[in-house]
Amino acid sequence: MARSSPPEGARLRDDLEVVVAGDRVLAYLGNHTYELSVKEAPQIAHFIELYDGGQPVAEIAALLNIPRATADDLLANLADLGCFAGDFRLSERDERPITGDIGFVGFNATTCGMIRRLPREGCTASIADWRIWTAADARGLPGSEAFVGQPRSAVADRMLEPGRVMILPGIELLSDDFTEWVARQSIVVASPGGLSPATQELVNQRCGERRIPWLGIRDVASHTDIGPAVRPPDTPCYVCVTLRTFLNRSVALPPEMRSPPKRQKKYLPSAERAEITAILGMHELHELASPDDTDAPSHITRLDWRTNESRRLPALKLPNCPGCEWW
Repeated sequence: MARSSPPEGARLRDDLEVVVAGDRVLAYLGNHTYELSVKEAPQIAHFIELYDGGQPVAEIAALLNIPRATADDLLANLADLGCFAGDFRLSERDERPITGDIGFVGFNATTCGMIRRLPREGCTASIADWRIWTAADARGLPGSEAFVGQPRSAVADRMLEPGRVMILPGIELLSDDFTEWVARQSIVVASPGGLSPATQELVNQRCGERRIPWLGIRDVASHTDIGPAVRPPDTPCYVCVTLRTFLNRSVALPPEMRSPPKRQKKYLPSAERAEITAILGMHELHELASPDDTDAPSHITRLDWRTNESRRLPALKLPNCPGCEWW
């Protein structure tokens, strides 16, 4: 099918969000996340900003030194996805929405952003968190500074729309209540902040026992890891990934022989990191919710905040893994 750029002056939809992470470009539209096939990724977000401001395509392409053909391909790609206001669309593309009960282990700026992006029909969200809101948390979620020192459940109640989510205050990880809560979920997202291996391992165990798909999100100062998306018992589990990482480190070059990592002169603010992670997390959540993607290779999406680049790392099942061998 021949593709063409949208008419001159066509406006992008107000609910379109575009995130560039390294050489990947994601478009979040309504309740769906798509990966765009484009070149010159670093200039794309600036291109879209200028285009939506009313500048002609030819002028923007020249200003950013982007080939006109690349600009036309990008606009046609956005049109295919229905990103323009009005009825203009080159083709229909239907994506199965996220449905069912989505449980979030941990409330923070990232999970707040994901919950706000969940569909309002056919989907319910609930939060299990037992900790206190900190100043570091508040830096990632503007408007929450006044809630430092309060339970996270109370912060979630204030920062999310009324009735948007069920909040379970005071639930403890090792309690029967937590086990019963996990059993009621269609998908679980674990983002407790920091590496939190004990939390991730417990979620891995509880979800594995009940064949519940789950997604882990882990943050440290230098990077964020999203995934792998675990579909018990077929895919690699969290323990597979952590043990392989440990084994790889044991045979890695010593620090004095490694090349120093590239670094940006300025780190992204915490709030921007959280928004990027939320959008990429929704991308993985859509894949996890789709029964058509069950044969897709498992991977971890790593966001390196030292370079502001992203890459996909393969996640492989570990033979005789103590975390999932018995599933």
